[in-house]
Amino acid sequence: MKPHEMTGIKDLDCIMRDNDWVLYRDGKPLLTPAGNEVAHTEGRILKHILIKLTITGSIGIEVLNSYVVFAYQKDHLENGSDPLLENLDAVIDQDILIKLKTGTYKQEGLQNVDGALEYLEKNSILLNLIYTGVSEIGTRINNFLFSGDTGNNPDASSIKLITDFIRQNYTMMTNEQKSAVSILSLYHNGGILLPLMFVRGYIASSEYANVLMALHLKYMQKKRHSTARIIGAGYHGYDDVFHLESPQEGFLRIHEESLRVKEYLSFFYEINDRGKGMLELIREGEENKVEFKTSLRWDVYQNKKNPAIEHASLKSVAAFLNSDGGDLLIGVEDDGNIAGIEIDRFANDDKFLLHFWNLIKASIGQEVTPYISTFLEKFDGKTVCRVSCKPAPFPVFLHHKGFNEDFYIRTGPGSTSLEIREALNYISERFKNDH
Repeated sequence: MKPHEMTGIKDLDCIMRDNDWVLYRDGKPLLTPAGNEVAHTEGRILKHILIKLTITGSIGIEVLNSYVVFAYQKDHLENGSDPLLENLDAVIDQDILIKLKTGTYKQEGLQNVDGALEYLEKNSILLNLIYTGVSEIGTRINNFLFSGDTGNNPDASSIKLITDFIRQNYTMMTNEQKSAVSILSLYHNGGILLPLMFVRGYIASSEYANVLMALHLKYMQKKRHSTARIIGAGYHGYDDVFHLESPQEGFLRIHEESLRVKEYLSFFYEINDRGKGMLELIREGEENKVEFKTSLRWDVYQNKKNPAIEHASLKSVAAFLNSDGGDLLIGVEDDGNIAGIEIDRFANDDKFLLHFWNLIKASIGQEVTPYISTFLEKFDGKTVCRVSCKPAPFPVFLHHKGFNEDFYIRTGPGSTSLEIREALNYISERFKNDH
């Protein structure tokens, strides 16, 4: 039985491993449709997915839920593939909202008008949805598209400018956000602009559902091009959703599914932002609670692995733990240029994280792991690892193999080792109220 054909939630459990959490079913890790483990370094994420699968009552990609968004990210974005970005021009070409905005929508091919009129006659309540959605969306599109450099451009409605704007916004998203946009586009067949605006917070769930219902009715065609046919990769899109149920049921389903996606993303807003996003930290530069490292282990000058490079990152982590906490960004050069952890030449992101956590446990200790979190984010194909450290409630010593055992604290934008007397004085003051 294929992973995406499994149904039932019996024996589904969330298990903690050495470096991550994984969902288990029947004594084996639960797999995505492409055969990747449903695993993550944050247990809360997997527990949330487990709850949603339990409520749904099935394990698969037939129902849009957190598992589907997670699986799409695992199967595509984390494996170097982004079907939506790779086919962006084709997706934009089929986006009705963009066509309306640029004046390129042509009514030839619009079919089944009698069917639409008959449906409206039987379901007059849908007129409220269409009127509310279409009348408001124009303002929201302008607020979104013209919020940046496009605002004062005389060609602001050109397809090229809008395409470039959408591409820029999409590529700067986290993998979780990209997966959400792709899945919404796939499952609801609403193009890319509407899901992008929803994920970015420019429209609410009710507005998203309103406009989507209006689009599916007003522009229905017998052979309407579907985003699912362009980037589907086995996932399911809805065609003419209003044919499947009453307007109220259709609206409620779309609304509920969009809320599920937004709820799933809320976990990552807390994880990734931590008050400031990665880009904001990079722009502001290094300081007492932020440090950049180009790589974790690779010496770019000698073009080989170098334990001293590892030691430099471990010093920063130990110093953050002994001080007021902070963020280490691996894959960022001193001047803020994003180099990406790909420099370290690991087979994949999971191997990178595994190596990092093994270093932490071997050089600092297993007991510090609750005070350290790691998050990966891609920027134009380059991955940055954010190591967020909380202040430890006990003294932390660094005993990296091949180096002296030292006690580090933060002093300005760097990490400093203290002599024995200094360390004792610091420890007695810093940890005097900790038990």
